[in-house]
Amino acid sequence: MPSINCRRVHTAAFPERHWKNAQSTNPLERVNREIKRRVDVVQDFPNDDALLRLVTAVLFEMHDESH
Repeated sequence: MPSINCRRVHTAAFPERHWKNAQSTNPLERVNREIKRRVDVVQDFPNDDALLRLVTAVLFEMHDESH
């Protein structure tokens, strides 16, 4: 995995008009961390649908908080 400095160099290599398109993955990482945190609390799901409901609820909650 390239270091953060290498990523900056790669982004800077693009023309400036493309910089806004080379965004960070931090929002996605935050979503993944929150889902993992909730899944770790429950630990055992009776079926796949229960896991899907939890993930869906987390996503809806995060969306509501952002608006």
